[in-house]
Amino acid sequence: MTRHTGMWLVVLLALGCSAPIEHGLDEASANEMLTSLERAGIAASKTREDAGSFTLSVSRGEVVTAMELLRSLGL
Repeated sequence: MTRHTGMWLVVLLALGCSAPIEHGLDEASANEMLTSLERAGIAASKTREDAGSFTLSVSRGEVVTAMELLRSLGL
């Protein structure tokens, strides 16, 4: 396995282990939620959707914790 193949394998595995928790967000809201999750120690990612809005994703094992945190913060 080449170095690049191994790197892509890791990226694909990481993508397969995440779950969207919010979608259709404007960028300011996505950034606020992303920052709140990161401050709480929950790794999250923000991706742009085709329509220009954003989706937030976390690892599948963190979905409940992330959603509870966002709810407790009123986000």
